[in-house]
Amino acid sequence: MAGILSRDESVGNILISYNGNPKVIYNLSDQTIEDMARGMGVLARMWFSIGAKSVITSHRDVPEIRTKSDIPKLKDAVRENPNNLILGSAHPQGGNRMGNSEKERVVDSDCKVFGFDNLYVCDASVFPTALRVNPQLTVMALATIIADKIIKKWKDRNIQQDYGSTCHLTQPRYCKTEQISEKFAVAEHKESLFPSLVNSEEDKIIVSKNWKFDPNTLKIYNNLYWKGFYGRDNDLMTTALRFFGGFYKRFRLVNNERMDGTTHPFETPMVNAKNIATEKHVPDYGKVIHLEYTEPPYSTAYDLLRMVDENTIIGKAFLGPFAKGRELFSFSMSRIYDINFLTEADLLTLFHSDKLNHKPSEKELIGTWEGDAGL
Repeated sequence: MAGILSRDESVGNILISYNGNPKVIYNLSDQTIEDMARGMGVLARMWFSIGAKSVITSHRDVPEIRTKSDIPKLKDAVRENPNNLILGSAHPQGGNRMGNSEKERVVDSDCKVFGFDNLYVCDASVFPTALRVNPQLTVMALATIIADKIIKKWKDRNIQQDYGSTCHLTQPRYCKTEQISEKFAVAEHKESLFPSLVNSEEDKIIVSKNWKFDPNTLKIYNNLYWKGFYGRDNDLMTTALRFFGGFYKRFRLVNNERMDGTTHPFETPMVNAKNIATEKHVPDYGKVIHLEYTEPPYSTAYDLLRMVDENTIIGKAFLGPFAKGRELFSFSMSRIYDINFLTEADLLTLFHSDKLNHKPSEKELIGTWEGDAGL
């Protein structure tokens, strides 16, 4: 077996399809087609010269040739119908092309994305043309150069820690279940934050006391309870959990070592799974918050929680005896969440509060609005 390596030209395009997905359009250039035709002719002649009785080709119109006299027919087929070539590719490059034109390129000569203050791309996607060889060393050199430039600029910049709508330890609501589980494994439970587990004593939302909304960041602070989040997966387990609605947990202080809590599903508010929260050292998990459910049928299950910060918790649900149960799933909880995760109570509070919204004018209403239902 033998193959032809050809450096192709920058003729591909990446577009956005009607439904918003990336669409790649790629056709061989005239030069690449000629290179393939000439290369297949050279290889076929080589095989016949060392005694081959036939040559299997990578062109569907001429899948096999038996003599050197068939080589011109193969080359003509490649030139006339290149779409029937069976091709392979490795080390894809381009897509975030480097250059000085913001309209025609994605990153500048420092690999900073146009239109962003602190977003850099330094892999093979920024190459303005394709390389003839494996690009590993070039990518490593490029990353080293860009890293040095970022470090030199770092002290002079006011960098804000805004992770956007991405998975991060401080906002695990954007993570998949496996990612939450990975973060649970490496994150340390902050024991000093255990007292902050307690929620507001009020049973209803009181604006500016236990509930706040920031119109600039579109984030809600809700200390009425800890809002729960499952992973952002579409597997059978997570889909089934979402089908029965989300959940929240409330805690009240009993003493410095214990809190009483309840778990409520949003869709079935009559269900109150009572529990006791205490800090314990659990084999294989270290220091965690143990959530012990005290009444059947929930007493056959328990949770382990780790406080990331005063408003963020990651946890695992288990079924079976304490410290020996079978892990069911990972989840997270927060007292601060984005408006696209708002609850019905949040929506009603925003809608009825004159201080938090205003009546839009006709001019402001013009356009297409996309609706989103929170949980």
